[in-house]
Amino acid sequence: MLNQNKNSDVELGSNIVGDADFSQKNQAPLTLKTISKSLNPQTPKNGPGIKMSQEFPDEKHTLSTNLNPKVEEGDKVTLSKFSKMLNVTSIVLGLTSICVFAAVSWMFSQSAKVIADPQQSSPVTGQISTEENIHYLGILPLRSPSEMMERFSGVEKYLREETGLNIKLKLYPTSGPVGGYTQVVRDISEGKISFAYLASVTTVQAQGNNSAVVPFVCAQKAGSSTYKGDLVVRANSSFQRIEELEGKKVSGTSMSSTSGGLMPVAMLKNSTVKFDGGLMYLGSHDKAAEAVIAGTIDACFINEATFNKYNKDRKKLRSIWRHDPVPEFPFNVNMDKVSPDELAKVKAALLKMHKSNLAGVQSINEKYEKWVAIEWEDYLGVKKAVDEVYGEVFYDLDNFGKDQK
Repeated sequence: MLNQNKNSDVELGSNIVGDADFSQKNQAPLTLKTISKSLNPQTPKNGPGIKMSQEFPDEKHTLSTNLNPKVEEGDKVTLSKFSKMLNVTSIVLGLTSICVFAAVSWMFSQSAKVIADPQQSSPVTGQISTEENIHYLGILPLRSPSEMMERFSGVEKYLREETGLNIKLKLYPTSGPVGGYTQVVRDISEGKISFAYLASVTTVQAQGNNSAVVPFVCAQKAGSSTYKGDLVVRANSSFQRIEELEGKKVSGTSMSSTSGGLMPVAMLKNSTVKFDGGLMYLGSHDKAAEAVIAGTIDACFINEATFNKYNKDRKKLRSIWRHDPVPEFPFNVNMDKVSPDELAKVKAALLKMHKSNLAGVQSINEKYEKWVAIEWEDYLGVKKAVDEVYGEVFYDLDNFGKDQK
């Protein structure tokens, strides 16, 4: 964590390049009149427009312009002196421009470093924080960063006010076979963030990389702290069973997802069905659902929350398979980053949030009723499935999913 350095501002001013004195004794001020006269001294006073021309024999160039000065006698400056002055002035201006450009470039580079480093700045605002003990809450990218921000900003505000801790969100992109899932797991495992809202599978992955990462609270809906996922097709399609998707385009969401990765792969291990190009991954549940609705793919595996979101009118999507219940998405903590007293404050605040701020809970999922306590042991069944389906490579954050689409 880095406190702001009050002396780090770069001041751009006249002291970057020293002042230059171009004055000459007994010389009239340099004016348009004196320049014109020195170039064409035979022109009479108050004459018509003057055309100046200076031939350059070696390069066949002509310096030409039109002037209308009132020429005064005695004001004379040579072209050679004027050229020298212009050269000196150009050099000074050039050096000044280089210094200013270098200073501005340095400021931008420092700003970029600060924004890129979560230990120095808020990943949401990109502003340097002077506050100590910032606890970042990483959010699994189930949907776009902007939507996840909208859903979780109420939780961030509530926890800051209720606990007095400096808690700030950190959001992640949605792309590739593992999306931003691996990055949030890496951050919580390495202690770059203090808390993380993860799925069942990513909770197992984080704990496998650092035993100090444990789940402590998850959501409850309809009296249960579990959820399911679906294989969905367009509502008007003819598909009724998974076997009918042989040779069709089917997507998951992320290899690190539970409903969009682990559960489908586990089921397909015991199936002879082969999809066109294999099971692809679109990076998020929203992207997968929207691809089915648009007709670019034939089916996708998504969690039930996404299925319900896009199918409120029952006219867009239809489920043809559903996996068994798994523990709900939990809040995880890295105990190496958070003291027992700080964790107790956060846990207590979440467990009573529904009493004063149910809207904040339901902004994440409209069917959520409240947060309930949960333990690592509740996820051992998911860990067993992970180990059977993926094996040890699942815990290798650098290589898991590397060869997938």
